[in-house]
Amino acid sequence: MPSTFRAMLAVALFGFVAACNTSHTAAPQVAMFPSASLQSTSELASRFRAYRVALRDMSGTPDPQLRSWAGPVHAVMSELGERLESGHTVGEIVSLLGEPDAVLLAAAHHSGIVVPLGCEHLLYRWRGGHDYLYSHACQGHIKEARWWHAGE
Repeated sequence: MPSTFRAMLAVALFGFVAACNTSHTAAPQVAMFPSASLQSTSELASRFRAYRVALRDMSGTPDPQLRSWAGPVHAVMSELGERLESGHTVGEIVSLLGEPDAVLLAAAHHSGIVVPLGCEHLLYRWRGGHDYLYSHACQGHIKEARWWHAGE
């Protein structure tokens, strides 16, 4: 193979490799979080409280990781909802998660759901008023926890 051809081939390959390396951007770095189901309830509650602060403090464009369905906040809230569904007191829930965003008493309603007489709902909002976790409590004891979401 003539040396001129080899030199041209080398220059062409170098240019091709350089173009390939600059035409692709690195994949965005996504923070990896331990699976919510593998953490203790107190660890999850601590993460939830930290997420609430981060969500409240967001200004401008919201962080997609904190707002995305099946993202870390959604995973933590879903797991906490399952773990704290029943058998806990209102005081235990507030101690773990912090003060709710709203407490609705009997006959009040949210998103078409009426709070039964003698009961209250503790609302923990995620993405405004259209996605939240609420605990249904009667006589100070949690009976169930449910998600309200407008759909994704």
